[in-house]
Amino acid sequence: MLIRTPVFILAGLEISLYFLSLIPGLKFVMIEVFDPILFLVNFIFFGWLMVLVLKKKGENLWQGTVTLFLAGFALGLIMSIFKIFWIREYWTFYNLIVEPVFMGMIAVIVGLIVSLFIKKNKKIIN
Repeated sequence: MLIRTPVFILAGLEISLYFLSLIPGLKFVMIEVFDPILFLVNFIFFGWLMVLVLKKKGENLWQGTVTLFLAGFALGLIMSIFKIFWIREYWTFYNLIVEPVFMGMIAVIVGLIVSLFIKKNKKIIN
């Protein structure tokens, strides 16, 4: 419940980026400008989710790490399934394995960095 809605929102944003790139005048802007910005939005989401799990829910670091891995894995899985139908090449089946694990690991790395920040500066985030 905690990760479902934000993961679907992020996946919807990425899928809409692909559909907007079909417009000839917007293809360059969508792929070259908004795609890296969306990756930063993913970082912010993973950091926010770690703060939410650690501070608001009162869970420990291990539970926060597992939550972030599952959120990243779910986002990567949704995007890799979409890419199978969007790109229609055989390598996308390998992407079905790689992208969820990669996004899960990125989420864990961002979460660990945020947790170190929280641990060091407990006064800032309360």
